[in-house]
Amino acid sequence: MYSLNGGYILQKNYFRNVAKEIFIFMSSKIQFREDYKSLDKTIYWIIEQAKAGAAYMAQFPKFKSPCKIFSYFKKITTFHSDPPGIELIQHPHTLFEENYHGISGAGDCDCFSTLLLSYCMTNKLPCNIILYGNSRKYAKHIAVEIMGVTVDLTSPSCNFERPYKYSQKIPVIV
Repeated sequence: MYSLNGGYILQKNYFRNVAKEIFIFMSSKIQFREDYKSLDKTIYWIIEQAKAGAAYMAQFPKFKSPCKIFSYFKKITTFHSDPPGIELIQHPHTLFEENYHGISGAGDCDCFSTLLLSYCMTNKLPCNIILYGNSRKYAKHIAVEIMGVTVDLTSPSCNFERPYKYSQKIPVIV
């Protein structure tokens, strides 16, 4: 399992400090729930969903510019909060074709990060996960760094940095 030991955001603390369970939504027929255990486990599921979505992502245009990637996906996604008490992580296919919310492209920062990581894996683009928080204790937000540029589909523009006090980059091998 992926470990965040030694980072700003401490292991074994709640992502957003409210999740009671993680809900992995791969399709209307394939779903998985587990009790929330740690930030490590949430990151593990985000990476696993990204890996599983790589074949699906091959249908999307190939861009080498992080800001072009941002512009393309920003147009076809829409922010929608997780259900109360749930950390929802959607597979890229589910995000667009069998969306949990019933709206194609609807998700939050972790769904969008899963999408972007999957895109990077498919196109062999170097990337990092970026965790943000106001203290070392809790992560409040997640985004992806692609080729040194922050790509956050919940932000108004490419390379927009959230004003959190702490951040931590986690390398992802593509």
